[in-house]
This record gives sequence, C-alpha cells and structure tokens, in this order.
Amino acid sequence: MYRPDLHLGALRGPLPRSPLHVLRTYLAATSLLYAIGVALTLFPVDDSATLSDPTGGLVAVALGIAALGWLSMRPQRPFPAVIAACVATPAVMAFHELISAEFLCMVAAMFLAMYLRATFPRRQAWVIIGLLTVGCVVALGVAPAPKYLSTYIVVAVAIPAAAESFGLLTRTLLTAVCTDPLTGVFNRAGWELATTGLLDGRRSAAAVTVISLDIDDIASVAVTRGREAADQQLVQNARACVGLLPAETAMARLGDSEFAICVVHDDDGPPGEAAALIDELRRHLPGASLAAATAPAPAADITALHAQAATRLASVRRDRARRSDQPDPQ
Repeated sequence: MYRPDLHLGALRGPLPRSPLHVLRTYLAATSLLYAIGVALTLFPVDDSATLSDPTGGLVAVALGIAALGWLSMRPQRPFPAVIAACVATPAVMAFHELISAEFLCMVAAMFLAMYLRATFPRRQAWVIIGLLTVGCVVALGVAPAPKYLSTYIVVAVAIPAAAESFGLLTRTLLTAVCTDPLTGVFNRAGWELATTGLLDGRRSAAAVTVISLDIDDIASVAVTRGREAADQQLVQNARACVGLLPAETAMARLGDSEFAICVVHDDDGPPGEAAALIDELRRHLPGASLAAATAPAPAADITALHAQAATRLASVRRDRARRSDQPDPQ
C-alpha cells in the first residue's frame, strides 16, 4: 500500500510550514536561554556560583540568530539552519564547569533530535542525529566539568532514544492526520501540505498542472455489489494511479470517488510530461473521468487550478453521461 511521507525528502522541497515554525520556535527558545546563561556568567548574581567560560554560549547565540535570519530569507532551504542548531548545543557543552549544566544542554539536544526524526526522511534524520550525538559526547569529553563513564552513556543513549520514541510518534501522527485511511494517498490536509511543499521546492519549474479525477462507476458498484467491493475498486484505482506518477507529484482523495493530482513539471504543453501522464491515466483507468488545468509555476494557485479542473471534469462527466444515454445505432 502506498503511504505518503510528509517530510523533506519525499516532498523534494522545504519542510511543511508547521514543522518549519517548530524549528523557528526551537531556535528562538534555545538562543534566548543561551543568552540568559551568558548574561548570568558575565554579570553573576551569586558570587559563590561556579561560572563557565561564556565562549560557547556566545557562539550558540550567534548561530541561533544567524539560523533565524536564514529561515526568514530562505525558508525553502532550512537545512543550514538545522546544521546551525546541531552545532550550537555542543558548542555550549564544551565549556561547562558543572555536570548539571551539561544535562540541561542534553535536554535541548533531545528536543532537536525529536524534531529531526519527526520531520526528515528516516536515513537523513539518523545521519544528522548521529552527528548531533557524537558532537555532544565529544563536547562532554573536552568540557572541564567532572564526569564519569555513566555520564557519557547517558548522553549517547538519551538523544537517539528520544528521537526514536517521541520523534517517531510525532511523525506517525502527522502522517496519519494527512493520509486517507482507505487508499493510503493524501487526504485534504495532506494535499495542502504536499502541494505547498512541491511549489516551494520547485521555484524553477515551468508549470504546474492539477488533474481532477473521478471514478465514475463507484456508486453503481456500491449499489450492486456492496460498499466493500466499491472500496476495493477505489484502492485498486488509487494504486494504479500512484504507479504512474512521477516524483514531483502529490495525489489526494478529496471525496468518495474524487481524486486530485498535482504535477510540477518543466514543460507546459503537449507532448510534455503532464500531457503524457494524462494519456497514461486515461489508458489505465478507462472507467474514470478526468480533466486538468495548467498554469505557469511562479503564478500557480493550487486552489484555483483545482477549481478549474473540477469544472472541466463536471463537463466531461456530463458529456460521457449524455453519450451513454444515447441509443446504440443498429
């Protein structure tokens, strides 16, 4: 069964807007906390407190501010901001005098690992999480804070464990919320996220095509053979569609038998990629009606394109119904 993945690699573009907001929140919160730590080190309120070298904190604050600035200018490319976040926490840990402060920084790394596991493709997430964990362990090793073997073990285990438990749970929930449970393609919520990611990730593309597709005989199958048979036919048709789709594509079920497909491509007319895909869909799904609308990528409005395609689809279905009602000339 096709299971869509709402993450960076699958969308070929930026993170969806909600996870990107989470990254901004993480960077702002950790930068603020590191700045407070630096301020308390430079201007201590308790003369008996053990103070650390503020160099790591200053580096972390600079990285956080730079990452936030990058996201404000280049939200389509969040990866440099993620790397900055991964470097910031080990930079602070490398200068701590107290082991309790190291564990507080480890908590920040755990939250970042959860975020990575939830929003990045599995392999890419684990590469970054592994580097983050190694960075924290190395920073702990060079830090002047007293530590034991168990301290290294806790840091090395806690960060990836948090990622696999809570991060995977968040990823699973996100996918479930955005997936049609019957066919496994996107639902309406997933459609919004996926099409936004496709457009933001392919600003250089020439055109965007939205295809509106309806399986015509589902209602009659449900009446004559039952709802279960109709559902099986929907699943089979969805699988057939998915097998024909190129990489830069999002597909969603928006109604009982209504599907929408968004294609981002480098040509805007026949015999281009979108026209070839429409021909393939017609050939493999003879019982379906479909129509499409295309617009240049820089000015593409997915909602407007889908409305145009749906209007054309209604006309196509009326024509098919009219032809089927005409008597067979014999």
